[in-house]
Amino acid sequence: MMAAGALLPAARLSRLALRTRWRLLDLLAAGDTAAPGPPVPVLGLVYPGPVGLAAGFDRHGRLFDGAGALGLGAVEAGTVFAGQARRVPPQRAQTGGARRGVSLGKPQAVPWPSAELAFLQARRAHGAGADTLCLNPGRDCPSAARFAAVVAAVAAAEAGRRPLLVKLGSGWPDPVEAAARWVAAGARGILVAAEGSADPLGVLGALRRHFGPGIALVSVGGIASAREALARRAAGADLVQIHRGLVQRGPALIGEINRAWRCGAILPDPSAHALLRARSSWIKSSSSIAASPAP
Repeated sequence: MMAAGALLPAARLSRLALRTRWRLLDLLAAGDTAAPGPPVPVLGLVYPGPVGLAAGFDRHGRLFDGAGALGLGAVEAGTVFAGQARRVPPQRAQTGGARRGVSLGKPQAVPWPSAELAFLQARRAHGAGADTLCLNPGRDCPSAARFAAVVAAVAAAEAGRRPLLVKLGSGWPDPVEAAARWVAAGARGILVAAEGSADPLGVLGALRRHFGPGIALVSVGGIASAREALARRAAGADLVQIHRGLVQRGPALIGEINRAWRCGAILPDPSAHALLRARSSWIKSSSSIAASPAP
């Protein structure tokens, strides 16, 4: 049987992610909690764990306040644009929870000569509750140099208030050159997307060799096991983000990565039998959703 979330159309995967988010909210409402991951100091912040939710899973930040109880170190809402009626919620009053990231973009209808204004408007509309901002160039960005101008405009508006990251997709012909332009313009971290990449570990390694320890690298895409998370870490990632893997495996994946990250090795969970039962139930439920006809 094909694992839930594997090679599914985008619309079906989106439905699965929505159902998964509902189930995570149910777990939080029932008081179910998970052990936090090892703290990770990066970007001038301390993340309570290395595992974050990728943008697209929780577009409007509904899991912000409860993410820490699930063992997550961060949630990235978005990608969001200016003009959207529903906004990312403002910052929580309490401290010590998962870090809040917001991914900002521009609608495709907005031409690139107006990109700076579009990103600045998105920042004003959705950025109030964020610990970090991630700028997403999308797939139609004409060049790394053009997006560097956008990064510089947002960095000037931020004036060092929060760290900026830029999403680096797999389509850039020279990923190191693109990232270097964005870092020079004011980015303090690069979100390295593995979707479509033939060598995600090689890209991470090349970026780490070029920048050294001074720039944060966050790896997203294709992480469905602690083994893969540790491979990204060994290649240079400071943090990882999950999406499809969470749909496939449920919250057990978060704890598995946290334990492995803490010890630098893959360790069995002391309640392995319970987790195996939970994983089996999760996969059966997710598979039934995947097999159901689209609405």
